[in-house]
Amino acid sequence: MKPRILVFLIGILSLILSACQPASAVDGNISFMVFGDPAELSAYQKLVDSFKQTHPELQVELIQIPGQSDYRKRLAADIAAGDPADVLLINYRRFATFANAGALEPLGGYLENSKLIKEADFYPQAMQAFKWQDELMCIPQNISSLVVYYNKDLFDQAGVAYPLNGWTWDDFTVAAQALTKTPTATAKLTSSEQASLRVDPHRAVHLAGGRRSRG
Repeated sequence: MKPRILVFLIGILSLILSACQPASAVDGNISFMVFGDPAELSAYQKLVDSFKQTHPELQVELIQIPGQSDYRKRLAADIAAGDPADVLLINYRRFATFANAGALEPLGGYLENSKLIKEADFYPQAMQAFKWQDELMCIPQNISSLVVYYNKDLFDQAGVAYPLNGWTWDDFTVAAQALTKTPTATAKLTSSEQASLRVDPHRAVHLAGGRRSRG
């Protein structure tokens, strides 16, 4: 079975591979699997080309899967077969399944020994999102801003005050209950475009301190 893989979010290949070469790369070959449209592929190819200028002794195979759905299927299949790419992209919402299966190589030690990048170079929130059992499993490239957006007309109709800075989950629940039309209905998070309040349920779980898992 192939050694565990290095993972990072939407790639900083020229930095990460310089600092964190996996054991499977000692033969001079590194496979790097990505997803995205032609413009994204072009950007990844530039990263690879830049890396190869510094490390001409290493050959990087860039593997592109256009769609994220197909990418996730390919990733799962490759890991199950014991032949995943050495370096790949993965979303913070989905890495835990593979970390729990022991398929990912922890990166904390590599980062500590790197002369190029340090953990202090990243926002703590971005690093925390990729920690599994207190070990850093992925190197992030960016972090998304999260917002609550709402339908003012429905708030006005219900006589509910608009959200303020510092809103808590309790505040969210109280507003959702007040905006629920059916008296016996249970207020819940929703991703419906027609909702008075909208929040990404996956991120809501993370923000509330939880993690998703598959039985």
